[in-house]
Amino acid sequence: MLDRVKHITNRFVFPVLTGTLMLYVIARGCIVDITDDEAWSFFNVKNFWYVETLCTGNTHWFNFAAIKAAVLLGCEKAWQLRWFSMLSGIGFIYVVYVWLRTINVFYLKCFAFCFLLLNPYLIEYLSLARGYTTALFFLALSLLFFMRAQDNKERRYLFLALVFAGLSAIANFNFLYYFAAFCLVYFYEVYWKHGMGFLKQKHFYIDLVFSGGILSVILLAFRFIIICSNDIAAHGGRELIPAIFSSFIDTLLYRNFALSQSIITVSAYILFALVLIAIGFGILKYKTHQSKLYVSASRMLALMLLFCVINKWCFGVLYPNDRTTLMFYPLMVIVLVGLLHHIFNYFLFERIMVCLLTGFLCFNFIRSVNFDTGYDHPFCKDTQHYFSDLKKLETKNVGMSVEFYCTFYKYYQVIDPSLKGESINTLGVYSRWVKAYPLEDFDYILLLPGSTLSWYKNSPVKLELVHFYPDTEVSIFKVLKQ
Repeated sequence: MLDRVKHITNRFVFPVLTGTLMLYVIARGCIVDITDDEAWSFFNVKNFWYVETLCTGNTHWFNFAAIKAAVLLGCEKAWQLRWFSMLSGIGFIYVVYVWLRTINVFYLKCFAFCFLLLNPYLIEYLSLARGYTTALFFLALSLLFFMRAQDNKERRYLFLALVFAGLSAIANFNFLYYFAAFCLVYFYEVYWKHGMGFLKQKHFYIDLVFSGGILSVILLAFRFIIICSNDIAAHGGRELIPAIFSSFIDTLLYRNFALSQSIITVSAYILFALVLIAIGFGILKYKTHQSKLYVSASRMLALMLLFCVINKWCFGVLYPNDRTTLMFYPLMVIVLVGLLHHIFNYFLFERIMVCLLTGFLCFNFIRSVNFDTGYDHPFCKDTQHYFSDLKKLETKNVGMSVEFYCTFYKYYQVIDPSLKGESINTLGVYSRWVKAYPLEDFDYILLLPGSTLSWYKNSPVKLELVHFYPDTEVSIFKVLKQ
């Protein structure tokens, strides 16, 4: 009976769940309002100036090209700008599904599915017009072709693996850590461990030139960003475990549970220890587990973490956190599942723990399902509704909480130039966007909950509430001028 349930689940349930997840990614991409980072990329496409575009780490090149293609076709709605990211998200999920089919232990396959694909933060970025989705898709493809090349000994698969690893770094410069680690593992497995005969192979020089070319392009881009704006220097953490592994815990939970920082920190150290054990076992016990994917992923993940430490100690580069840690996530899941796959049949307690974790991950994901907001951009929820209502009010000039200003200035005002507005100081955050305008200069004011107008306490105007949105507690006030 149990074998029949496993067969039905493998044959029908997993494909259905995978397809449903793909539809969820598409639905989020079509429904969720544009975020401020997406708006920034859209603005740079519409008002292209190479300095502004290349000066910021916010520009992800493939994503930029995809948005440009949409704009050239007259497609400027948020879901249309996300077309390439949604396709990449679907591709990533499918490659993960291909990997899941290789796991023979039923309960472990369920855990791997939930751990990797039912991460609400990961799913959020699979549907946004950003470079993370494309980079993750190319990362997954590089691993897929690398494993197939080792199984089939086909040169074309090897080169495709290297190409996709390079494209992942081009898609999002943070994935340079992955590309560098992949290259070291790649050249070791394909050439170095077989002696010096590779010096006579033309394929070695082709691979070397390609890798050097990708590395040169990215380093030149980094140099331009650092000289021009250095807007990437302030993002990250100063300690390895709190930055990377606490981010994994925080983003996976997706604000569904109110845990203290001490519990999150302890959980992060436990996760770090488990990952180190999994990496060590993957590298040192290859003859025991016999998994080429496991040992390769262990080497790559270890090198990526090592590169992060070297960058921090030698060059003062902050450790990745939050969305920039997504580059580690697939490899981290692979090595943890690889460890569990070996010890699964040895400990009953471990089986029970895996089943409990699988249930928790499902519950956490179900609680996270939504079509209107995200972890990183909660203030962008329903912005289209707000500005549509302001348009109906025929406002000539609107003052707004600074959190709205980037999406307004970079997107809504671009697609509808009749809308005019400025940010006002309501919370004192994002000071670079705050401008000192008297309230009487505006027809309406758009405010986030918790906003204060204490900066304008001497203003002679009165405010009349026009719209209140109960779901977000955002308010629109009419300015009554005396």
